[in-house]
Amino acid sequence: MNDQIQEYYKEKANKYKLFSVPGGVHARIIEWTGTGKTVLDVGCAAGYLGAELKNRGNRVFGVEVSDLAARAAADRLDGVIVGNIEALDLPYPKGHFDVIICADILEHLFQPAEALIKLRQYLKDDGVLI
Repeated sequence: MNDQIQEYYKEKANKYKLFSVPGGVHARIIEWTGTGKTVLDVGCAAGYLGAELKNRGNRVFGVEVSDLAARAAADRLDGVIVGNIEALDLPYPKGHFDVIICADILEHLFQPAEALIKLRQYLKDDGVLI
């Protein structure tokens, strides 16, 4: 199943771009994230949103199911893990991230609530899930 998911998103994720519409979803994510944070962008695609967050003084790590998109993101982010968030065990310690972003991915998951519960452990006590 994981291979089928990766194959399906191989090309789609690499075409995902930053939407720089004033007041749009990416502008709000950038605003809500702020600066000086450690960020996990789940479903980071080719890393365009994460690159913008890095330009604003954040350390940004990504998770991406498409190996093609993940390779592109690896050039833009501080680190990228290839795999399905629903099946991955992340190599980060508990409480590692100030912000975890799940933009435009929850609707693609089989068990989104379970993924959010799993991700919660990686947030700092005062961390934010977007």
